[in-house]
Amino acid sequence: MTLDYFYGQAGELFSFYRIPKALFQEQRFQNLSTDAKTLYGILLDRMSLSAKNGWLDEQGLVPAEAMIAGMAELTGWNLDLADEITSGPGGMTVSFADTCSIFTGPPDPQKEEFHVYDAGELAATILDSIQHTLQYNFVDPEKGEPSSLDIYYCDAAGESITIPGLDVTIPMDTPYSGLAMA
Repeated sequence: MTLDYFYGQAGELFSFYRIPKALFQEQRFQNLSTDAKTLYGILLDRMSLSAKNGWLDEQGLVPAEAMIAGMAELTGWNLDLADEITSGPGGMTVSFADTCSIFTGPPDPQKEEFHVYDAGELAATILDSIQHTLQYNFVDPEKGEPSSLDIYYCDAAGESITIPGLDVTIPMDTPYSGLAMA
């Protein structure tokens, strides 16, 4: 594929997604995949659209379930939830339905801009992206450390998540800290 260079103000003809520099510069984000960082930037864009259209809850926030539904619509991944996302002093818990792509694998066909090569890459991208999105949308960085919000994941039965075909289990009683592939 051959692409021409942009000259002068030609770059102003396009819309762009904003991705916080901190995701690339700060040590705490070094293990976050580039896909997860990019998806976070795209979700920020959708968040501003939600706020602009008044799609907010009683606290002035876009509901967590709406964020995940927006991510699913954008990526083409099935991110069905088994229940509402719960929050409390221990953090937030996301319960995935059995139909979620974490359990069923990448969709076929996939959207080119969100193509993943296998179930492990898909699961890591989904879990990392949801974790980061919830942390940075429910903890104001000026008032606290977003990564201090623990995110827990479970399956529809409230049990630990086992990713089919991989030797990977995400414990439901331990905050998610990344997908460790065996």
